[in-house]
Amino acid sequence: MLNSTPPAQNSKSDQTIPYQQLLEAQKGLILLILPDLTVTGAPEAYLREVFLTREHIMGKHLFEVFPDNPNTPEFSPSITLEASIERAIATRKPDKIEVIQYDIKDPARAGEFLERFWSVTNTPIYNSQDELVCILHETKNISDTLKTKAQLQKTRAKEQVALAQAEQQRLRMERLFDQAPAACAMLEGPTFIYRVINTSYQQLFPGREMLNLPLFEALPELRHQPVYDIIHEVYRTGETFEGKEVLIPVGRYAGQPAEDIYWNFIYQALLDAEGNINGILIFALDVTDFVTA
Repeated sequence: MLNSTPPAQNSKSDQTIPYQQLLEAQKGLILLILPDLTVTGAPEAYLREVFLTREHIMGKHLFEVFPDNPNTPEFSPSITLEASIERAIATRKPDKIEVIQYDIKDPARAGEFLERFWSVTNTPIYNSQDELVCILHETKNISDTLKTKAQLQKTRAKEQVALAQAEQQRLRMERLFDQAPAACAMLEGPTFIYRVINTSYQQLFPGREMLNLPLFEALPELRHQPVYDIIHEVYRTGETFEGKEVLIPVGRYAGQPAEDIYWNFIYQALLDAEGNINGILIFALDVTDFVTA
């Protein structure tokens, strides 16, 4: 238990120094507590922080001034604080509580409390005779910081959920894209770089390297055919183009002569988040057998 050793008598030189006035002028949130937990001093800054006057706290027991919030009976911060003070006295060293929720009385509503979180350090003070004089209780209101962190964590959690959902949607779309019966490809940017190719599209050109290459580099024989102007016009205007049974000679294997292949195809513009055109979506179907039949 806490000792109740009275404070030692001040020396003659001590009496010439206005210690009480020095304490009351401090800008930090500090409280002087006697060994029996009687409040003996506090600066104006502390009083303003807890919405109290000096008359309300001086000479009163610490937990009479700061009772536990009856609306939160599941925990008792006064027990935590008293244990910290006892540890400081037992070890003769400062004892710190990184975070403690210790609500204070609401000055505007009788019987109500304001939620507060604090960082607390209790330091035992001894006189020249090595007698415990008081406990220096230093505290910092970290409520806003914790609330900001909590809100940030909440926001980040929502973002992570949204990203996870977006990733699931992307994977689902990729599976649907790859399993589509038509040949599909996504081209990126004004040079039409192959970014996504489904299995059906790659099977049309089993001997060609295409992924991450510009369209007219992967299939250079298309450069001097009508599709060159068509795809550029779609990229410029955003208007979808649909071709039916169009003859487009192209080589299925690199280095081999182009074959006469008839296509049904669609060129459709892709838009970014701001609505700007940033690519082309291709749907293609080889209808050569149908046309020649």
